[in-house]
Parts: sequence; structure tokens; C-alpha cells
Amino acid sequence: MGCTKANPSATCANGACSDPEFPFCDVDGSFGGPPNTCIAVTCAAGSIGGCRGSDELVCNSSGDTYDTQACSNGCTDPTGCNAPPVPTACTANTTTCTSDGSLLVCDATGQGTPQTCALGCSDTGGSHCEELVPSNNLQQFFDKTPNPADLTLAGGTLDLDASTFTPTGGKATSITSFKLAAPSGGAPLTVFVANNLTLGDITIDSTNNLINGMVSLNGGVGPGVAFLAKGEVQVQGRVLVASGAVNIPGCTSPATPSQIVGNARYAAGAGGGGHATDGADGGDVPGGATHLAHGSASGTDQLVPLRGGCPAGLTVAASSNQLAGRGGGAIQLVSLRSIDVSGTIAADGLAAMMNDGTGGTSFGGGGGGGGILLEAPHVALSVSGKLLARGGGGNSGDFQPVEVPDSDTPIAGGITQVNDGTRSNGGAGGTDTVNPRPGASTPAAVSGESAIRVAGGGGGGVGRIRINTSDASVDKQSSSVLAGRVTTGVVTAK
Repeated sequence: MGCTKANPSATCANGACSDPEFPFCDVDGSFGGPPNTCIAVTCAAGSIGGCRGSDELVCNSSGDTYDTQACSNGCTDPTGCNAPPVPTACTANTTTCTSDGSLLVCDATGQGTPQTCALGCSDTGGSHCEELVPSNNLQQFFDKTPNPADLTLAGGTLDLDASTFTPTGGKATSITSFKLAAPSGGAPLTVFVANNLTLGDITIDSTNNLINGMVSLNGGVGPGVAFLAKGEVQVQGRVLVASGAVNIPGCTSPATPSQIVGNARYAAGAGGGGHATDGADGGDVPGGATHLAHGSASGTDQLVPLRGGCPAGLTVAASSNQLAGRGGGAIQLVSLRSIDVSGTIAADGLAAMMNDGTGGTSFGGGGGGGGILLEAPHVALSVSGKLLARGGGGNSGDFQPVEVPDSDTPIAGGITQVNDGTRSNGGAGGTDTVNPRPGASTPAAVSGESAIRVAGGGGGGVGRIRINTSDASVDKQSSSVLAGRVTTGVVTAK
């Protein structure tokens, strides 16, 4: 097979390509194009181009694109659809577990076809394939939804409070959901149940956190989100999780008061919020203002209860227009079959800003990284798959935007635009391998000055990424990214 360069003007987070010159959507970049871009393909008619989830990619009759073909027995790269199992002679009208862990359902003629059980076969309460039981008391929502429809959310915003999805430039539509109250130490949840689930480019937030259509900066508090799928889960675009942080005493850095000395105002930097690790301290103004405590670590590696990061602290100055750096959000994805991540799930903490979305003279800390929980018999991250739960960077005394790439590098602290010694830079947020950095202090205050001296805010602590599978393993490519405190476990089955 071969392909040409990607069409620079066409993205296909929704899986569709409209330009006949670039007809194939390269979802994970495996055909040579950037992920979710339309490319030209040259292939032999009828040849197999591999798998996309449980579907087979088959070259069309013109040899210029691949069509998807459903596989009733699953798909294996690079050969395509799996062959059906061979019928077996058995006792009529019985259901039994075989020695290799398969389930054999025998019909009235004495013929049965073994069914592969992803989590093994059980004779308890009658022979059956064992089935995954979600963490955080979510099985009840599977039970309440026996026949869910497929669900695709791409190119828009999901409001967790209203349970509505609004496509970019379109109208909001309601989606059936369930609400779960916050347990001690966790976030309340909005739960969606689907057959097969596809997530594309989407912002997940809550009504109370939306400011003029922008992602919330106000602590990120609000419900976390859980998606339950009886079939497969595909993450193909960038999923920004902006809700589900928690405001827990000790984990949230306290506000740091500014002080007036003579004709000058001195403000220490506030500390970063915590999650898997502590946040970092804010900086000081020697002789004028001293930082208070940073946010401490809290929560569990298992993300039970599910929760995001803790907000950072603020420095209380003349303006009351500031918002604390929000903690990263909280998301749980559950599939009874498989989860395939070729896109990005971003639950990073953010820096403090003004409530009009600008930096202004905000000098708070960075929010703690969020929580990402994936549960399925099999979880795969493709070459472009990314899970991000980094701590947010602390802000500076005079904000300058800092680029935040989707990578495993720490989120940098804010950089001051005032270089006269009265402002200081913020500290970088934490990752699994790098501790958050404290905000910088200013030089000592000068007697009799009338300036404003502002120290930098501390970086936020790193968040948590938990992946539970049938054997605690993750099918991860070398180029995929896990940026957070990563742990794995074995799913619970019944």
C-alpha cells in the first residue's frame, strides 16, 4: 500500500472525508498522515489494510481508499477479520465452560460454537462468560440500560450539568444520563451508557464552569464524567476534561493575603493544588510577604472514588477579579470489550487567570492534575494516543501566555513581562518523573518604595492515570504518551 501527503485543510475527527483527492481518514496516523487527517491512498483492490477496532479495512475497487467491514469474530492486525470458530459436537441444549476458558452453547442438534470469553468462563450460577464490573459503583447503570444505542460525540461541547451536547455552530441536544452524588473525597458524576462509544474533538465541562463560552478557570469543580460501553470505546480526537476537580481542605492551597507596607503592596505567590503529589510553594517578597501552605497529596491510585485535581490558591490583591488555577477534571471510560485511544484525553491542571480569561495581574498557583480511569478487558494506545494529567504551571506577577503542548513535559510556569525585579516567574507543574517547582521570590523589598512586588505561584501536583485490564497489561506503542502518576490493575469480574 502507499499514500501521499495529508490534505492540510481537511480534518476528519468525525471519520468523514469530503475531498475526493484525499478520501481516507487516517484516524491514528498509521498510514503516514497526522492523526485525524484526510490522505490519498494507493492500494490493491480487495487487499487488507489492517483493523480499526473490530472492523477490517478493505481496499475499494478503485484502489484509492479503504472501506470498513464489520468482523463478527473480531479483527487482528494486519490480517483482518478473524475466522469463525469451528462447530463442535456437544450435548444438545447445554451451556458449558470448556477447558480453554471458552463458553460452549450447544443447540438442539448437538452442535455448538465456542465463544471466546475475554475475562474467562464461570460455572457459578450457571455457565457464562465472566463480565467486567466497573469501579465506583457504576454497574447499576449498566443494569438500568439493557439495550443502549451507539453514541458518537465529536466536534463540540458536552455540558455535564444539563446532559446536552452542542456541536460547534449547532444546537444543543439532550443525551440520557444518570447522576451519582459525590462520595466522601470524590466528585459527583454524570454517567452515560452506550453500546459502542466514539469520542472525537470535544470539551467536557459543566454549566456553572462555563465563562463566556470558554473553558472554566474557576477551580474546575463540578461533576466528573463516566462513560459505560457494552461494546467498544474509540477515542479519536482531543477530549478535554474540564470538570470533576474537588475542593478538599489540605489538598487545596489556601489563599495568600497581600500586604501593604507604607505606600507599597507586596504579594507572595500562592501554592499549587495537590493530587497524586503535593503542589509546590509560591514565592516570597522578603521583608514584605510570605507564602502559605501548598496543596497536599490526597486520593487513591485506584481513583476510587473518582476525582480530579485540587484547585490552587490565589494571592488576594487589590483586584477581586481572579480565579484560582483549576484542578484537572475526572473521567472514567468503561468497556466490556476494549478501549482504543488514538487521540488525546487531557485532564491537566491549569494556571490561575482573571475571570475574563486573561492573565492580568494574576499570580496564583497551578491546579493539581486530574484523574483518568480506563477499564476494559483490553486497552490499547496507538502511536498517537495520549493520556495527560499533569500539574498546572504557577502564574507570574504579570502574565504572559505560555504554550502548553500535549506531551509528557512539565507545564511551564507563567513568565513575567516586567523585568524590573518587582515581578517573578511561576513554577512549573509536576509530572510523574518531575516534582512541581516553587514560584520564584522577588528581591528584597526596598525601604520607602511605592511599587507593587509580586512573587510567582507554585506549580500543581501531578494527577493520576489508572488502567485496569484483564491481566493488568496495556497495549502501548513506544510513541504514545502517559503523563501522570500511572498505575495498572486487574478488572473485577462476575
